[in-house]
Amino acid sequence: EEDIKPCIRCHNGCFNMAKYKGTNNLQPLWDSMHLARCALTPPTMQHNKYKIVPTTKPKKVAIIGGGIGGMECALVLKRRGHKPVIFEKTDRLGGLFITASSMSFKENDKQLIEWYKKEIARNGIEVRFNTEINDIRTLGGFDEIIVATGSVPRKMPIPGFEKTMTLTELLAEQKPVGDKVVIFGGGQSGCEAALELVLQGKHPTIVEYAVDLVAAANVPLPNASYLREALVFHKVPIYLESTITKIGDKSVTIKGKDGTTTEVECDNVVNAIGFVPTPVAKKGKNVHLVGDCIAIGNLRTVIWRAWDVCMKI
Repeated sequence: EEDIKPCIRCHNGCFNMAKYKGTNNLQPLWDSMHLARCALTPPTMQHNKYKIVPTTKPKKVAIIGGGIGGMECALVLKRRGHKPVIFEKTDRLGGLFITASSMSFKENDKQLIEWYKKEIARNGIEVRFNTEINDIRTLGGFDEIIVATGSVPRKMPIPGFEKTMTLTELLAEQKPVGDKVVIFGGGQSGCEAALELVLQGKHPTIVEYAVDLVAAANVPLPNASYLREALVFHKVPIYLESTITKIGDKSVTIKGKDGTTTEVECDNVVNAIGFVPTPVAKKGKNVHLVGDCIAIGNLRTVIWRAWDVCMKI
């Protein structure tokens, strides 16, 4: 049973039907309605498209980044008969998914990271920790290179933005945040962070520029609906169609759609306005990009892309 990849109830493949106030999922609705697919296991109901075909020309492949995308690439390549090597700039595998799995209600996500670690070890895949690659020209002796360097938090040019705390600092590193916390961004990550703070007995406030929470494309309906309802149930203050214009030491200035401003006291502000891709190289003849370093997505887009790339190497 340990060899079986655990289901994390993400709904990104099996229940990826989302159409909410002008947003939709990347998988067409007609394609979602008649097939139960899996974000984590592409061959599910797609075995003709996604299948392990042993290579006749084994290659040595460098994988830059040990997040979900990088680890999935390594496992697929190994199963096909190639020799993958993962270069990870930190001392841990998991990438940004470590942050995503840090909340108390994300135990299944933690299990997925542990599954990947065990599979990487079981398959004898080499991992070079604390090795940051910023220039692929420094990689010698490899036939192919896969860039899976992920993304970094987006920044905004507003006074005091340097005071904000990242989601990683809040969730994974568990830095002290205080009692009153403003979450700048009401997407899935921001709403999950707010819910976690509520469960800890703290008092979050969400500021979101869109017309509603989690109003982004490609978020499964059950996930988005639950988060909206949970935050309303817990009476979390929510400012929609609003933005933050100034961040002070103990408060933020919120500007609404009509131009009115509101001063909200807080101990900390968490940056949840999204992420920016950080590829260390462009796509080339023997250079392939996987995951959020191309465009910000979810587990389905990351893992399916990993298979798309690795099946062609």
